[in-house]
Parts: sequence; structure tokens; C-alpha cells
Amino acid sequence: MGRNPIYRKDNYLETIKEKIRWINSYAESVDARGILCTGDIFDKPDTAYGVLNNEVISLFKNSPVIWYTIAGNHDMFGYNPETLSRTPYQTLRESNGICSIDPYGYVDTIPAPGGITRVEISGLNCNAQIDNREDKSWDYGGYLPPREGRCIRIHMAHGFLANKDWGDKIAHTQISEISDKIDVDILLCGHEHSGFGIVDQNGTIFINPGSVGRITSGVGDINRKPQIAEITIDKDGISAKLVDIAVAKDADEVIDYEKAKQIKEKKKALENFTQQLTEGNQIQIEENMSVFDCINLAKTKMIEDMGVNPSYANIIVDEAKNVIQKAMEKTGGEI
Repeated sequence: MGRNPIYRKDNYLETIKEKIRWINSYAESVDARGILCTGDIFDKPDTAYGVLNNEVISLFKNSPVIWYTIAGNHDMFGYNPETLSRTPYQTLRESNGICSIDPYGYVDTIPAPGGITRVEISGLNCNAQIDNREDKSWDYGGYLPPREGRCIRIHMAHGFLANKDWGDKIAHTQISEISDKIDVDILLCGHEHSGFGIVDQNGTIFINPGSVGRITSGVGDINRKPQIAEITIDKDGISAKLVDIAVAKDADEVIDYEKAKQIKEKKKALENFTQQLTEGNQIQIEENMSVFDCINLAKTKMIEDMGVNPSYANIIVDEAKNVIQKAMEKTGGEI
């Protein structure tokens, strides 16, 4: 991303580039056949093209190991893969910086060890139906045809796969819902940025090491070390392990906790402000008072009766006035 996340104290773009360089170097050091990325390379599908400059493209294009990728929801508009043609993701793909797995297709990496005929890498871009289909296993490799020969199958999906129940508020798929319905040796997932690590269940290794970047001050980010997963396929079988990104700094060095505290306090003040406005007679409104007079009165109650920090109250009120002013201009003064 071109902008700096609100909670980061460092230069986030430079930090991410440093991590990509490290990943490239690590992959070369272990003689890797490929680097597998499950999407969200970009923060937004309209990320400024100034961010995707020659230096960034060259990080992928000149990598000693090929990047195999699928597109995440952040790489496209509205969870719609058909919009990729007008995104930086597509520009990176056309520059041969990444090898994007075509939907429903796969690539072979050969030769394979130990009598294995081939290693299949399949992938499906993020889409609006993922985690919402009646058959949740479909996006996670359920659509794949029967295997031919003695092959190893790796599938990449950009869905909210989880090792626990996240409740009804967010569409997700639990590993236990699909582990006995897919014929896949390794399933790699993105989307849920804090990750769940490595889970071996019903003959499939499920992996999500989490995002290489941390952009929030939540426990899911501050309590983890950015990692990659190293997958080994040899004559002895398949194994996977998590590897710390050596250049990643501790959360205390890059996360601005004071900023996080301030934003939390502002959010709480806004919630209290909204509650005051919706509790009937909490604010006594006199005849002929303008909407701005009412807001000023509410601000006074926030400060005097609720103990809200005056600076936070001023910020909230000013934002409310700006929104109302714009609305009045658009409606010819009637609001």
C-alpha cells in the first residue's frame, strides 16, 4: 500500500519490500521450486500505480524462485475476479512478476521426487460465493477432477478457513466441515490475516501462516511473529513447518499503541454521543433551535455530564457538522 497504516510507526511499504526480499532469499537458500502466495498482494484494487513501480515489480520479476499466486479480495473490486483486468495485480501479472494460477486450472512442477509423477498446484481466486456456498468444500478443492497417476496435489484458496467457530457474524468455513470432502494433500489459505498455523486433519495439511504484514493493533497482530510456511515434498512424504521472517521486527517496535488507545477512546466517546442523542429527553431541545445548536448542546453534555475529553468531543462535533453541512448543500438547505 502507498499510505502508512494508522497504527504503524515505521515506513510500511519499505518494510514489506524488505520482507519480500527476505522471502526471495530464503526460498533460494532452501532450493525451493516455487513461492506460493494466496492473495492480497495489494491493499486495494485501485492502489496508486506509483506504488507498483519498477522496484516493486522487479522484486517479483527478478526473484530467483517463481511466485505462484491467486488473487485475494483486496486485489479486486467487489469480490469480483472479472475486475482484475483493471488492477495493479493484473499489471504485475502481465509484467511476468507473478505466475497467477488460472481459475479451475493447475500447473505442474516437475520432476517430482520419490517416484511421484508430478506436483499439481491448483488455485481459485477470491469470489463472492466463497464460504457462502451450500457445498463449502467446492472452493477449497472440491471441484478438482480425480487425480491421474501418483501425484501430489496442492490447492490454494482465498477464503476464510478457520480452525474454530467464528459465529454467525462473519462468513467462514471450519476445517472440520471440509476435511473429509476434499482430495487435496496441502490446502493453503489466505484472507484471515492472523492465520491459524498448520493443522493436519483427515490426510490433508491445512496451512495459513498469517499475513507477512501487521496493520492493526489487535491481539491477532501484536501477539504473533510474521511467518511463512516451508513445505517439503520428498521420498519420505510431505511435511510443513512455520519459519519466522527474520527481518520482521517485534510488535513493540512498529505498532503505535498510543495511537490505538486514542482511537479507542474516540470511538467510545462517539458511541456515548450517539447513545445520548437516542435516549429521548436526555437533551432538552428548545423551540427554534437549529440542528447545529442541538449538536453544541449535546457536546456540552458529553463534556460536563459524561466526562468526555473536550478535544475528542470537538472532533466528533466538527465531523458531525461537516457531514450535515454537506447534506444541506446537496438538498438545497432542507434537512
